[in-house]
Amino acid sequence: METRKAFDYEIKFHDLIRNEFLSISTENSVYLLEVLAENDFIVRGGWFDKHGLSPCRVGIEGTTWGVGDVFTDIAAAAGMRIKFKNGIITSPIKSVERLISLAWHQL
Repeated sequence: METRKAFDYEIKFHDLIRNEFLSISTENSVYLLEVLAENDFIVRGGWFDKHGLSPCRVGIEGTTWGVGDVFTDIAAAAGMRIKFKNGIITSPIKSVERLISLAWHQL
């Protein structure tokens, strides 16, 4: 697997690759998201683990600074919060890692 760290940039929905994983560390939790489609994920960790719902298939509405606008084109960015389509909003993101299988891209 190749690991790409995304500390200083945003990850947009259209940049996501099917079957890649995002490891997202927030101020309070760690989430692992498997990309099924552009806005369709299997989510593990964080709030979903705490409530016995992992793994959970859910979309992401976008990201937010915590109040106001939701940026519907951004899946994750350091300092922002993820707003899931089930209404859950994470604490601010500390780091994002994209985990991409090299074998998948060689097919």
